[in-house]
Amino acid sequence: MRFFKYVLATVTGIFAFFMLCFLMLLLVGGISSLMGGFSTEANTVVYTTFGTPIEEKGQEDPLGGFSPFGGSQETQGLDDILSNIEKAAGDPNVEGMFIELSGISGGFATVEAIRKALIDFKKEDKWVISYGEIYSQKAYYLASVADSILLNPRGLVEFQGFASERMFFKGALDKLDIEAQVFKVGDFKSAVEPFMLTKMSDENRQQVQEFLDDFYNIFLDGISEERSISAAELKTIANQAKIQNADDALSLNMVDALTYKSEALDIIRTKLGLEIDEEDEDSGKIKFTNLSAFQNADEKSEKGFSSDQIAVVYAWGGIQDGPGKNGTIGSRDYEKLIRKIRAKKKTKAIVLRVNSGGGSALASDIIWKEMQNAKDQDIPIVVSMGD
Repeated sequence: MRFFKYVLATVTGIFAFFMLCFLMLLLVGGISSLMGGFSTEANTVVYTTFGTPIEEKGQEDPLGGFSPFGGSQETQGLDDILSNIEKAAGDPNVEGMFIELSGISGGFATVEAIRKALIDFKKEDKWVISYGEIYSQKAYYLASVADSILLNPRGLVEFQGFASERMFFKGALDKLDIEAQVFKVGDFKSAVEPFMLTKMSDENRQQVQEFLDDFYNIFLDGISEERSISAAELKTIANQAKIQNADDALSLNMVDALTYKSEALDIIRTKLGLEIDEEDEDSGKIKFTNLSAFQNADEKSEKGFSSDQIAVVYAWGGIQDGPGKNGTIGSRDYEKLIRKIRAKKKTKAIVLRVNSGGGSALASDIIWKEMQNAKDQDIPIVVSMGD
């Protein structure tokens, strides 16, 4: 009996400890929210990596990524990234941005949105410096807007063009004497082809080639404009695999200098007019602040408030019947949300941000109907598509 009392006391103690930690985090988060605001010092440099997963929308719950048992993962919201870059651009104390890049999470639509935000950032008379050890193609596309692209002397720029690959299971299924029974509608509906064919159909090859060409042309034109290298030359660099090492990237004008990170920081010091005094350990210190720190910065509005409102609805993840959760599009939740929005007299328009691979046709139809009802009320609807 005494043993069970000790076990119960231990379990109760552990539970009380985690509850105390949870309440402390809530208290700290609440105090931070109440304090609000954020200020920078003169000659501040914004630092970011874009290395953590990028979701369509940031978590409003400050404890959304926290787990008392571990396993939590930091994420970034695309909406927060774009807002924070805009805030940094409007901050007179910010001189520029230092981006440390290798890979970047998210598809090309996400990268394109961030890239355009950085271009706007530079228009405010601010500079951008990028440093990387290995630039993936998406990372390099983003870095191409930088005033200086710096590469580790033993690093690499991946630049080999675009491709799409599919795995086909028909041969394996035949060997296992398994027959897939598929009901297929439309020549271009290709999702089921791996179970029916041993290679891409002509229709699927045509549509994949179409969107790859579109992506590739945007990719090449964007780099061409920023680096002053013709799109034709960029194609040749990719087709002939001309970049085999860091020296190749430099000679082809794909990067501006080969430096280690410490040397990259020296370049930033020169831009800021900082000098290192060996007798003063604080001399030459760069005032860095993370891009995410601007989350608490006040948004500046010159136009004041209006009684008219534009509703922005984020729909990302799989589309499913019934209620959903963060990262899914549940038909019941969105049906209620859109109905609530269109019932408000102040609603003058709806922006629907969609980032989804699809899902339930029934759920899609339910959401579509509510959007149609809003349209029937003469509420303008604009749709923005993500990755």
